[in-house]
Amino acid sequence: MQSVVHHLRQLHSLGPASNDHLSAWRVAISVAVPSLVLLLLGRPDLTIYAVFGALTGMYGRNEPHQLRLKHQLQAALVLLSGVTVGVVLSVNGLHSWWLVGIEALLAGVGSLYSDKVHLRPNGPFFGILALGACASVPVAVPWYAALLIAVGSAAFSILVGFGGWVRGRAWKPGAARPSASLRGALRRRAAIHASRHVLAVGAAGAIGVLSGSGHPHWAMAAAAVPLAGADLPSSVHRGIHRIMGTFLGLVV
Repeated sequence: MQSVVHHLRQLHSLGPASNDHLSAWRVAISVAVPSLVLLLLGRPDLTIYAVFGALTGMYGRNEPHQLRLKHQLQAALVLLSGVTVGVVLSVNGLHSWWLVGIEALLAGVGSLYSDKVHLRPNGPFFGILALGACASVPVAVPWYAALLIAVGSAAFSILVGFGGWVRGRAWKPGAARPSASLRGALRRRAAIHASRHVLAVGAAGAIGVLSGSGHPHWAMAAAAVPLAGADLPSSVHRGIHRIMGTFLGLVV
């Protein structure tokens, strides 16, 4: 009983503060500015591409500027790949099982890449979320225009993330390279992690298609969320947060 109460408390508890307000402002500005520009231009329908590019700002939140720049460039590659594949699927009318197969495969590839370059937040969640969401909506502009919007938004996000360097101009080295034995262990762990993503995302997508919901990408994105957890309790907490957040969003 005490264990259950402990886990229930952890669901709504916050860790120690670590300049979280700065990270939050960076993400808010990165998302708000491109979105407002599109709104002023009378094209709110294109906001989806700007937002997924802007989510680059989610990465490297408390890292030194040099390492944050590196990780945000790597994260932008993940996000822009998801947008690109999603737009291509949408333009060519490839949905249902095509979407499930391609997204499951790229979930595994994204997991391997994320683990290799040590991205935080961990895993391919935002990349496959971008893929599924962009594949599910018709492209109202030429495909390259949608991609350029995402690229511009990601570039602005990286600029915001690096902007603090102007104040301090401290160029700190990045993360240390692990030993050869540790690299071998990390590769094995990454392979297992990637296989879990392929199986979980693929199974969730198949259930989404067979259920006739019309939104298999929601199921696939949800399946990837718990896999970023370091252990079983954190995986369960992430899953519950995802479910609660989704329902609150639907209510709004």
